[in-house]
Amino acid sequence: MVYDIVYQLEGVGFFDILLPFLFVFTLVFGLLEKTKILGADKKNINVIVAFILGLLFITQFEIVQTMNSFLPKASLFMIIAIMFLLMMSFFGAKFHENASKPMLWIVYIVIIFAMYWALSPSLDLEMPYFLQGVNWIGWILGVGLLILVMYLVVGKKQ
Repeated sequence: MVYDIVYQLEGVGFFDILLPFLFVFTLVFGLLEKTKILGADKKNINVIVAFILGLLFITQFEIVQTMNSFLPKASLFMIIAIMFLLMMSFFGAKFHENASKPMLWIVYIVIIFAMYWALSPSLDLEMPYFLQGVNWIGWILGVGLLILVMYLVVGKKQ
């Protein structure tokens, strides 16, 4: 049922005409309002310029197709970044306070590898050929032990 609606919207040009127009119109209008390039309190001029640029944009089918293939991938990246930040906050990270703590950096690296592992089946991601077959548990334990020893030797200066 939902697929039928999506196919109907695609058939009337929703994804190739209306969405790109609204996207460009919104971006241009927002930038013009924020920067006040055309002057303060010129909302009507900003609307007309954004409208014209949006219409001109949708006449370039190659650019619209490029945008339609790029934006879902960029959206996926933004979702991954938000999930990364949520996972960090789950572990108690306060980004403005803990940026230099070594254990936090270890957690960052572990989360990055976990996200790579979680995304790899759907995106056909593979480990580089020279890293395949490596005993990862041994490496992780070894590096963790090395970091712990370095931390204990250097210690916290108080």
